[in-house]
Amino acid sequence: MTFTEEFSALEHKSLNQIIATKIHKELSELRSRVDTSPTIPKRWVWELIQNAKDVNVGGKVQVRIEADLEDPDAHLTFSHNGAAFTVENIRFLIEQISSKSRTKDSSGRPITTGKFGTGFLTTHLLSPYVLVTGVAKQPGLLPRKFELYLDRSGTELEEIIAAVEEAKNEFAHLIWPTLIV
Repeated sequence: MTFTEEFSALEHKSLNQIIATKIHKELSELRSRVDTSPTIPKRWVWELIQNAKDVNVGGKVQVRIEADLEDPDAHLTFSHNGAAFTVENIRFLIEQISSKSRTKDSSGRPITTGKFGTGFLTTHLLSPYVLVTGVAKQPGLLPRKFELYLDRSGTELEEIIAAVEEAKNEFAHLIWPTLIV
């Protein structure tokens, strides 16, 4: 292999390293401040509500939060009736990147609330394991229901990289039927 080929082949590895480093840094920061901050332990609910608001349909969105705290299947479910996910939304959710628009309305106010792509990470303060379910829509493809398991339990970069790769592979193996027009 030439130096150029080796250099190009390392792109995937370097991107995984960047993603894992960002996730590790942001989660470590959040976890270290949970016990001393009055807001961080509660931030997850506001972040999820903001995310739902940002995908409203016709200016409206309904949010529902259900908690079943009985062992052994304790869980919290957050749902909304906003717009479907795009493939970009899902990929960026896995990789912890914001896919939100930076555009502003006629008065100069941002159209969407989030901007850094870190808000959803706060849900991992409740649990390092999150199951995202929804509908994905892409132009030219039929809408598709999906489930995506996000594991943020890793404390080493290699563990985080493996979990990110697993989520990408899980989503990539969905069968996407083509829309016939």
